[in-house]
Formats: sequence, C-alpha cells, structure tokens
Amino acid sequence: MLDNIKGRAGSFRFYGHWLGRATDSIYKLSKIDIAKDGTITIILEDDEKVIISNPSNLVEKKDCIVVEFADEVIFQWYYYGKDKTKENLYHFRFKYTENEIQTSSNVDWYKPKFKTEYGMNALEFWFYE
Repeated sequence: MLDNIKGRAGSFRFYGHWLGRATDSIYKLSKIDIAKDGTITIILEDDEKVIISNPSNLVEKKDCIVVEFADEVIFQWYYYGKDKTKENLYHFRFKYTENEIQTSSNVDWYKPKFKTEYGMNALEFWFYE
C-alpha cells in the first residue's frame, strides 16, 4: 500500500498538531522503510524523516494516508541552511501515553507550542498533488 504514495507531496498532522500551517509546509516523500519490528520510517526530501513506532490501523484514502495509532511519532530535520551534522539535527516527538500525548523537542531557538488532541490519529499525511 505505501508504495502508492512515494513521490507524493503534502502536509503532516501528528495527533491533531499540524506541522506548520496546512499548506505552508509541504513535504515530498522520497522513500518508505518498514523495519522487522514494524517501525515505519518515511524519508522526505532534504533528508527529513518521520519515524512511526508500533503503528497500527494504516488507512490509505483518496486525499490522505492515516496511521490511527502509534506508540510514538518523531519528525526529524536538519536546521535549514546549515550543514547536515548531528549538532544540526532537530526533532519533534509525540509519545502516546495512557492519559495524554507527551510532546518534546530539542529545538533551541524557540519553544514549540504543540496543539495535540488525545484520541486523534497518530499521523495524517494530506496530499497536495
């Protein structure tokens, strides 16, 4: 199923939190890897990644792909315009717990304000092509 979305462009939403405004942050899918333990890694242009741990209920719709549940979703990217080094690798982390979605980030130039909602899909990727 995931082979159908390679090369598609769109926007991400993690547990209800848009990654940027819906049409301002457009990402293009380059490659999708599924590890033996089921972890899905979506590789985007510019070496950005979305790592989905213990995903379940993957649904492909006409205008989006949905992962209804995951233990954790991590969006990783290199600081734009800088060398792709370990020091310039940043992340947003969304971790499902019994009572809430815990969020964290290693961004050091502002404090992200995540707008997650418990019970929302772990990941949605809305197509714009």
